[in-house]
Amino acid sequence: MRKLLIPIDKGGYLPSGAQIAHCLSRQSPARKMGIFLCVTAMAFGIDLFVKGTTSPVYIIPALLASWTFRPQRAITCVFGIILLFCLKQSLFGPDADIREAILSNGVEILVLAGIATLVMSLRDFFDYVQVMAIKDPLTGLLNKAAFDDKADAMIGAASGSKQWLLLLALDLDGFKNVNDLKGHAAGDALLVRFAQEATHVLRRDDLLGRTGGDEFCAILGLCDPRESDVLVQEIHTRLNAILAGIDVEVTCSIGAVIVEPAGKADRHVLYQAADELLYLAKRAGRNTVKIASMPHALS
Repeated sequence: MRKLLIPIDKGGYLPSGAQIAHCLSRQSPARKMGIFLCVTAMAFGIDLFVKGTTSPVYIIPALLASWTFRPQRAITCVFGIILLFCLKQSLFGPDADIREAILSNGVEILVLAGIATLVMSLRDFFDYVQVMAIKDPLTGLLNKAAFDDKADAMIGAASGSKQWLLLLALDLDGFKNVNDLKGHAAGDALLVRFAQEATHVLRRDDLLGRTGGDEFCAILGLCDPRESDVLVQEIHTRLNAILAGIDVEVTCSIGAVIVEPAGKADRHVLYQAADELLYLAKRAGRNTVKIASMPHALS
């Protein structure tokens, strides 16, 4: 039978069960806890009134807690489920007290705890895969595919609004010399340092990604386009300060495109304009900035 597939974040498809788990993980903490408490209460009710469902029914809230919450809270919730199960056995079952309930139902408790541990491990792996799908493994910045997706969303939101944007194409001048003279480990260390410090140069809402070996791209929101020249020069100065202090001279060149809010802007056209401006900056002697506004950037 063909699996039911549901689209997820424009990036592909997941089986419907995985999509449900993905949606649960994106809820607010209060809503997650509310869903967990409701499912646990339903499990307790079924256990109380339906015969033959004593231990299996508690697997559902245990799975939910193990997948939805972070490890510390998940362990607390699973422990609470086990305690609830033993309390029910001592109050309404054949066991005299909770201690006897724990001893007589040890296998069920161990199975429940084992399943919860396995699901928590799977969730950790799922989170790791999700991060690796959007992050550059060396610098931790957005990779090109993730940057393109977020850039499309940011450009689309700005189109037709009053939000000006500034697209920056960044390239490290002389980076090849670092690899040749100091080795690739030194080059990687420089890229990591540059990426970490560059995130502090930009604002929290700005986008920054690594699009190539020593190439980066950023998109910033502009409050006043008349301040774009000053802003780009300030960013250029601060980025060059990051690159100072190493034996091999490395600088930064920037191609900057001012994107007007009116009308629709195509990401590929903007990238092309920024790349051409970056090329002009490098031809002009490197360690410089070239800036233009669309649609004049390609003229």
